[in-house]
Amino acid sequence: MRRLVLIDRHHTLRDETLLHLQFPFPEYRQGQREMAAQVYTAIKRQKRLFASLPTGTGKSVATLFPAVKALGTGLTEQIYYLTARTTQRQGPL
Repeated sequence: MRRLVLIDRHHTLRDETLLHLQFPFPEYRQGQREMAAQVYTAIKRQKRLFASLPTGTGKSVATLFPAVKALGTGLTEQIYYLTARTTQRQGPL
């Protein structure tokens, strides 16, 4: 029983904190706000979203920020973020 109380307390504190979370940069890059809105809408509607954008466009934060906000409002319970690692590109010389 104690474990469930601790988990509930953690979720309550987490959600209150996430409600006040601000975008981590002074401004959005071109296309980031639109992508963030699409991510939030996909989570809200329980749909999949596939995005392919060039390197340096800010995909990671444009994806994770709305997902974390959705977590705080109860639209989702977990976030899984998968990404390729550039270290895997190296082959034998």
